[in-house]
This record gives sequence, C-alpha cells and structure tokens, in this order.
Amino acid sequence: EPGKPITELKPKINEDPWMNELMDGIKEAAETYLIYDKSTYSSFQVPAIRQAAEKPTIILTGVVSECCVLSTFFEGIDLGCKLIWLTDATSGLNPILEAETLHILQGLSPLHVEFMTTEEYLTQQS
Repeated sequence: EPGKPITELKPKINEDPWMNELMDGIKEAAETYLIYDKSTYSSFQVPAIRQAAEKPTIILTGVVSECCVLSTFFEGIDLGCKLIWLTDATSGLNPILEAETLHILQGLSPLHVEFMTTEEYLTQQS
C-alpha cells in the first residue's frame, strides 16, 4: 500500500499465510536443512545462528547483499569469524548495488573475507 509506513504493513505481511509460505525450491530444502526466521538485518541476532560464530568459518549467502548479508558480514567480523562470501549465492537489489558492495568488501579481503563461487567452495571441500 503506497504511502503507508512499513510499521503498519509488517503486521499485515506477517499475518498473511501466503506471504509466509516458502517458495518452491526452498520448501524442498527445508525438509532437509534447518530454516530460521529473523526480523533483524543481521542473521547473528538469531541465537541458533549466533552459536555458529563459534565455528572457524561462516559461509555467507542470501539477499539483499547491501543490506542483510552486509549486516551479517560486519557482525561476523565483530564476532571474530572468518567469512566466505559466495558471490553467486548472494544478490543485491540491482547489479550496480551488488557490485558496489563487493567493491567495498574487497578491501577487507583476505583478512576478514574470502570471495568464491559455490562451485569453487564445494570443490575445495571435496
């Protein structure tokens, strides 16, 4: 609804069962993998995910690169995590903002972050 503050729209979105359904593809993955709901920018605000900060390396994926993924990235650095940003498993609002986000983060590599594709990461694991 144009002109309405997000604080008024959020309850309507959260109450609408259709708006909370998992998309095809993700729905099937949820049968195998844990799915966590979050209402904050950083995923580390979810207690179960924050426990992952104890692991030596955190893999970053998701949307929106310049918002939630970036917020999770910076909180991960503050928690002392080594981060891997999967470039083909993140997406920005548009290609320009996504590229700008990666450009800024390049200055933090390799100290805090390593960039790779999903295939490169999986190949490295085998």
